[in-house]
Amino acid sequence: MFIPVRRVARWGDNMRLTDPGGENRENELVRRLRRREPAAMEELYNLYKDQLHSLVSQQVARDCSAAEDVVQDTFLAALSSIDRFRGDSQLYTWLCSIALHKVTDLRRYQARHPPPEKCCPAVDLSKLPDIQDETPTAASTMEREETSQRVQRALVDLPPEYRKVLQLKYLEDMSISEISRAMKRSQKSVEGLLYRARRALRSKLVADSKER
Repeated sequence: MFIPVRRVARWGDNMRLTDPGGENRENELVRRLRRREPAAMEELYNLYKDQLHSLVSQQVARDCSAAEDVVQDTFLAALSSIDRFRGDSQLYTWLCSIALHKVTDLRRYQARHPPPEKCCPAVDLSKLPDIQDETPTAASTMEREETSQRVQRALVDLPPEYRKVLQLKYLEDMSISEISRAMKRSQKSVEGLLYRARRALRSKLVADSKER
């Protein structure tokens, strides 16, 4: 498994390279990765591991303990295929695409081997403003913790593609074009999927509110 032995200096913890010089620094990191520099490998891991773990944890809610393995597999796959990285997207978007593919592989495995009882990963409700404001379960009408738990349960019960697009949009703060590359869908397809996912989540929250 890819486990760094030390932390290295980096441009910013858990942040994509969006500052004016970020693109040049990312290009330089890619060049160093292609030269198989150990320090560059550690830098890549330290820069994106937390974001990827958050993304994967949401996707493998039925087996939370698998998240770390998926993240490690993602980095190993990325390092082995770095020479094929074309640079037409940010490194993080490319890593997300690999991670989502690994999650799909995991689901195929889980389909053959029943997973343990599902658990709900932590969800920052403030990242879902246009969801919570349109449902009776908005944070303004009840305790925030209880509302967050309902959102978590609703997310877990959504189809994988719905959960995935909501995660990328609201928790990873990706643009439609970035989601398109990460999910390997057209932008129009992503927009439609996001609309259906929002509607499904709101419906589940409304239904949960009525049951109570």
